[in-house]
Amino acid sequence: MNKTKLQITLLITMIWSFFSVAQQYTNYSTKNGLPSNHVYRITQDVDGFIWFITDKGMVKFNGTNFKTITIRDGLPVNDIWNIVATPNGRVWYFSKSPKIGYIDKDSIYSFPSAFKGEILNPMNRNIVGNDITFNNSLAHYQLESKQWKPYDVSGSYSKIKRYKSFLNHTKLHRFEFSVDKSNLLFLNKNNDTINKIKSNQQIEDSHTRGQVNDSTYIWLSDKSYSVLNLNKQNLKTTFFKNVINIEKSKYVRMHVVNNQVQITGVGFVSILDKGYNLTNTYYIPKNLKAHFSFVDRQDNLWLATFTNGVYKLPKSKQNTVYTLKNEKVGKIKKVNNRLLTTVLNKGFYKYDSITKQFTPFIKDSNYSYGVFDITELNKQYFITDNKITTIENAKKTTQYALKATNLFNEIARQLVYHKNYLYGNFTSGLNKLTTDNLSISKQYSLNGIRTFVSFKNELIIGSSNGLKILKNDTIEPINFKNIIPNKLYKKPILSLNKLDDNSLLVGTDSYGAFITDLDKIIHLKETEFLSINHSFIENDNLWLATNKGVWYYKKNKNNNYSFVTNYNINDGLLLNNVKSVYATGTNLIISSNIGVVTIPKKKQEELKLLGVYVDKIKFDNKELLSNSTHYTNNNTVSFNVATIDFSEKLEKHYQYQLQPLQSKWISTTSKQISFNELPPNKYTLLIKANDKQNEFSFKITPLWYQTLLAKIVFGILISSFLLGLILFMRKRELKKQEKKLMVEKKLADFELHALRSQMNPHFVFNSLNAIQYYITKNEIDLSEKYLVKFSRLIRMFFDFSSDKEITLNQEINLLKGYLEIEKMRFGEEFKYDFIIDNKLNIQKQVIPTMLLQPIVENAVNHGVFHNQGKGVVEIVFNYINKNTYKVIITDDGIGMKRSKEIQQKSLKNLKSKLHSTQILKERLELLNRNKIWDISYKLTSDLSDDKGTSVQLIFTKNG
Repeated sequence: MNKTKLQITLLITMIWSFFSVAQQYTNYSTKNGLPSNHVYRITQDVDGFIWFITDKGMVKFNGTNFKTITIRDGLPVNDIWNIVATPNGRVWYFSKSPKIGYIDKDSIYSFPSAFKGEILNPMNRNIVGNDITFNNSLAHYQLESKQWKPYDVSGSYSKIKRYKSFLNHTKLHRFEFSVDKSNLLFLNKNNDTINKIKSNQQIEDSHTRGQVNDSTYIWLSDKSYSVLNLNKQNLKTTFFKNVINIEKSKYVRMHVVNNQVQITGVGFVSILDKGYNLTNTYYIPKNLKAHFSFVDRQDNLWLATFTNGVYKLPKSKQNTVYTLKNEKVGKIKKVNNRLLTTVLNKGFYKYDSITKQFTPFIKDSNYSYGVFDITELNKQYFITDNKITTIENAKKTTQYALKATNLFNEIARQLVYHKNYLYGNFTSGLNKLTTDNLSISKQYSLNGIRTFVSFKNELIIGSSNGLKILKNDTIEPINFKNIIPNKLYKKPILSLNKLDDNSLLVGTDSYGAFITDLDKIIHLKETEFLSINHSFIENDNLWLATNKGVWYYKKNKNNNYSFVTNYNINDGLLLNNVKSVYATGTNLIISSNIGVVTIPKKKQEELKLLGVYVDKIKFDNKELLSNSTHYTNNNTVSFNVATIDFSEKLEKHYQYQLQPLQSKWISTTSKQISFNELPPNKYTLLIKANDKQNEFSFKITPLWYQTLLAKIVFGILISSFLLGLILFMRKRELKKQEKKLMVEKKLADFELHALRSQMNPHFVFNSLNAIQYYITKNEIDLSEKYLVKFSRLIRMFFDFSSDKEITLNQEINLLKGYLEIEKMRFGEEFKYDFIIDNKLNIQKQVIPTMLLQPIVENAVNHGVFHNQGKGVVEIVFNYINKNTYKVIITDDGIGMKRSKEIQQKSLKNLKSKLHSTQILKERLELLNRNKIWDISYKLTSDLSDDKGTSVQLIFTKNG
């Protein structure tokens, strides 16, 4: 390496050293959830989870939560000192223990040696895709039949062990050194030497070695690394001092991760490229005492230590430099080609553009107000509580010292040159000062002066009571000619800055910024609720230091400023409440009450989350270990949603939907998603976060009594029980009413008979037979449908049986329920129709209970039934007047004549029909006799071709 190259390398190293010390690492330790601060290694699995291995167990980290895995969870030991993540999702763990294995989907798999009681000691590992093998000082081990089997030098499984280097390669079986160790010999599976190459001392000095893919074998020492290309069988050795300017490093290790090979040791981590060169080297600060470093797939840097846990440097902060950490820093100004600022009780500091650090310039333990460059006088003024120091022609002079009795600087805390005088503010006003000795020429009273500036030949003052102007030796409000929205000029002012000779940028407290020419005001968009502490103009760029970070504007073609972006703590700021901002080159220098940060102007691409998943699921507050559970009443199912996200965002947004119940996405910021009263079913919870989506399927199985068969059986039993219970209750009720008047007893008998006729055994028997038929035929849907309709009809019978009157609407629903069941029995050739006069108010108009159904049943059973179930039953409701309506029940069955002929052959059916007809007539007579109803009845048979029957009833409600 030539001298110039060495100097450049040393300079880069020196600059990186400064940067590293000043960068803001995030530290994770036992305080955050690690089981131990003694961390061996760090890696990343295929899903994006970061894994830490410690002497107290393994840790799975998603960016927010630490999940610790120990002996109690199934690990063979807690002291895990090596880890490998393979492409199939397995995370292999290695330690000196009786078992070695992997973790897959949070389940632990451990495998013992084939020799009972052997303690495995995996010193070097071969990693080829998903295949893992390892060596110790005696033998080579492979996982076969869930056991680690050692192989001897011949490649045979044997108790006789001998050190050897096996290879996972299509042609090469293993290699070994020649007797004089000058050559590497390559052997095939028959132990025949097929090639040899020269060895070197660096290989002999190596302390770590192993195969990292199907074609590469690596040796590592403290000073170098050697790479063997197994396909070409050539060897390349590289010294660290020649490529990364590190002579020697401790704990040099290789790390196979994310389809890369990384080389790391104390002070560095590099990525091995396809040409076996170290690239993208990260230098690690010595003060962090890191022994292992790792770069994840998003270029975040992770460091493992033996005493302080883990450090992380996000990609967004790798070009970010911090200085004066935990110091209260003032505004940054450029004065006489120096960037200067103030530090509370420490004086004035200057900026080093190479190290990006502020160093002392003028030390002073008093409160520093700031530095002011008066170009008209070619002087710089450094103002503190007890003195004002000037620098003129590189000479420092105390221009004015306060008297010992003075507690505060009452001469000038800020200085502005205006019309041959200097103006300085104090506690309760403004001083007009001479330029030679800062003597007070005149005082102006005004409380709350925050800032002031010479603009358009006027002195403009920003106060806690708005904009003021010094005019005719008097401070007075500015009178704007135009109407100003929200009276912005009267709001508290924090900062003033001239954009040009005709434009003044005014920063308010909590009301944003506006631009004015002292005539009109233009509000700067996107700043409506911001406090503007400071502003900086750079050509066409405008930077605002606000209470919510730095806001960036750019001048457009119309000469207006358009918002571009903003910077906050996610971009590296120490605080969102920014004191000042200064733009230089490609960086922004930003001060705050806890230090200064230098960040790139070009925002780093925001880290995307790597995944979203369901971390836990609880059913009735008990953790669900599988994706199936039994139904319970009043159940609550809750999911804990988590992300794999290392962006350090505090708030995360999710979307979810539970299928099949929900079809639209629901947004939330809560990590817990809950559902109540989920019935038995199969469900899938879909979750989204940004562009990542995942799903979790689970099943709530019904209890035995919730199955379809159980419902049918219970339905039949309940229907039978209810039927028997009703009959029993009605019979008992009749006995209680035996002593009542004969008319009431007789009417009750008729009502009971009407109920029995509607629920006649033939109908119930036929219905139950139909249900049994469907079940036998395995037509479960039809049987369930029939049972539901049958149960609903029975329910209506029971509900109406205790009422003397019901509405026409209820009667119609009852008739429809009955006819629908008969239609299921007879088939599609049986039809019925209801014709209802629009003038009838069926919701209010009433009818005696259970009067029409027996007539309709006769029409079905004695008309349509004997016509092989073919026919139509028509029921017409006609309006006559508000108290009177007519009902006509017509069927196109076989007619009365033919029906009697058939019924004469069945004496039982004939008596049943004659008896029901007689009961109907007697009931109508009783209703008419009670004077509540006036009901006429007319039966017409054999309407056409000796077919069809019509029953007409006219109902009039009295009173």
